[in-house]
Amino acid sequence: MLGAAVDTMTTAEGNAPGKAQDLRVAWASMILEQTFSRYNDIQCIDETRVILREHSSDYIHANWMTTPKGKKFICTQGPMPNTISDFWRMILQEDCRTIIMLCCLKEDKKQKCAKYYPSKASKPFLIDNTVVQLIKRNWSEDLGIMTSVWNVKHREREFELRHIQYKKWPDHSVPKDSLGVLELHKIMEENSDDHPVVIHCSAGIGRTCTLTGIEMLLEQLRTLNFQSSTTIVKSMRRARLGAVQKAIQYLFMHVAVLEWLCQVLDPESILNINERHHRPAAITGADQVQKRKSDDNTVASKLHVG
Repeated sequence: MLGAAVDTMTTAEGNAPGKAQDLRVAWASMILEQTFSRYNDIQCIDETRVILREHSSDYIHANWMTTPKGKKFICTQGPMPNTISDFWRMILQEDCRTIIMLCCLKEDKKQKCAKYYPSKASKPFLIDNTVVQLIKRNWSEDLGIMTSVWNVKHREREFELRHIQYKKWPDHSVPKDSLGVLELHKIMEENSDDHPVVIHCSAGIGRTCTLTGIEMLLEQLRTLNFQSSTTIVKSMRRARLGAVQKAIQYLFMHVAVLEWLCQVLDPESILNINERHHRPAAITGADQVQKRKSDDNTVASKLHVG
């Protein structure tokens, strides 16, 4: 049933990987994209793609996604050997400060992403006029998260960049639990600023867009401004072709949000929400209206709505 629902969304949007939509992916018909795209059947929507400036080619397989509150994400494929330079051009151009990597360099003996970063403090990563130096790194075995801080120097410009790699998310599937994903959310919230967050896996549509969808759902909970998850996925697919590939990934979005709610809300608040939504409409007196407002305030304070 869930798979059928996701298939229906896919059919309605004409948005299964490999099914281009005329002018929306006009760029995809150009030979250049085939050269700089990891998978030829996953095309880049022209309307929302990140446009590289001040270079002979403005193409990178990356699309903008923006939440209703204006938080910006760049959803992109894992860099290839011939696109590492373009990837760093994008980081510099868009003034990014956080990169979320949801894949390993190799998975099941297949190359999923080219190495675009330093592994040792003693050996900086050099690309064009950019020097990337590892400052510190922390590995969480339980969560499967490697957190690194890099110093990035490009000519006269210098800044710190966070790189968070989550290694427990299989391709075309979901993690065994949502703890790692919720930790990624926490990291992004703690480092919330006006800089866009870059998220990538290998193709940049399954794991990448599932995490982005979770972020969008959680933002709606915080603002108490709800849209259905199907509406969110459809809007994401209008920005990045094939976003949220599998039915199990669509389901995982909900699992992660429910687990986040369990962490944030106490049982009494959850019971109040349940009671309110099952209360007969005929018995809404002034005292119950006041009780409803009190419940809303409790939930809002727990969600840090402001």
